[in-house]
Amino acid sequence: MENTQAQNPNDQYENLQSIRASIAQKPQQRTKLWIIIGTVVVVLLVISAVVQIYTPKTVTVPETSFTTTNSNNTLPNLQNVTYTGPTPDFPTQFSIFSARTIVSQGQLVQELSAQYGLLKPFPEANFWVNGNLSLVFDPTTNSYTFTLKDLTNETLPIVDAARAEEVATSFLIQAFPDISLRPMMDQASYFVLGLEIEETSSPAQATAINIPYTAQLDTENFPVVYEKATQPLFVVTIDGNNTVRLVIFYPQFQQYTRIDTKAPISIDDALLQIQSGVASIISSTIVEANRVTMSELISATFTSVTVEYRLDPKSELLYPFYRFTGTATSANNITADVEVITPAIKTTTR
Repeated sequence: MENTQAQNPNDQYENLQSIRASIAQKPQQRTKLWIIIGTVVVVLLVISAVVQIYTPKTVTVPETSFTTTNSNNTLPNLQNVTYTGPTPDFPTQFSIFSARTIVSQGQLVQELSAQYGLLKPFPEANFWVNGNLSLVFDPTTNSYTFTLKDLTNETLPIVDAARAEEVATSFLIQAFPDISLRPMMDQASYFVLGLEIEETSSPAQATAINIPYTAQLDTENFPVVYEKATQPLFVVTIDGNNTVRLVIFYPQFQQYTRIDTKAPISIDDALLQIQSGVASIISSTIVEANRVTMSELISATFTSVTVEYRLDPKSELLYPFYRFTGTATSANNITADVEVITPAIKTTTR
């Protein structure tokens, strides 16, 4: 006879409760799992967004008409170019910047006019005056000349370059508070102030100094030059009495943000690039009495090269250019001293 024992009702109840609890826990476990997965996804998305923000994107620098026309809007025709100067030591990477206008040309003129009481004598005038103060716009170069004191002939002490830099910098901060500029004292020029600015002289004899200023770039020490100009963005003239005499500037008032880095092309590749027409003659001074246009120059020998940043108004990108200096010759053997720019990085044809 098989011996069996009836199950206690309390034991049956506890077993049922245990089963119910087990069934109730499974959805809770699944819910916790989805919460964990969701949290991980959110964290990964945040990390991805941060990486994208702080990782520069690969930017294509297009070849535009800015890089393929001379400063007089003619086409370059330099078919044979050579470089005989020293081998330059440039960095292995250049920064590429996007540009954002922080103050418009008209707004700046309004602010200067209000600050110094300048008025147009008639609506069509391209200058503003207030007594001896004047602001003149030159449409041929798109530059401004701000005269604060006439360059009259007077007895002046020898200029103190260090003090002159302090005065010039202080003035620019006051007159152009929205623009970040830095002085380039290594390119300052000294002269004796007279009825006109004379030939440069030694610092020991100079009664005035021209201090060039460029836009401040966070990652680069190369100068920023306005479009196809040959002069710095700002030049301030200070005399031996530490008086601001003159300020010449170009209307490039941007804030720059680095968006990429690119390796430079070699000097040999830059010369080939010039021969292919990706170049701009920005200055041409005829040595002989004969005249010749920039597009008639067909060969050139360059003796020096520098790097400077220029804003391409077509692409709205600020990037490095090689600036070659030398002599060029036409088919009729007319010679000219020239300055030629070409991108220092690889550009892409659209």
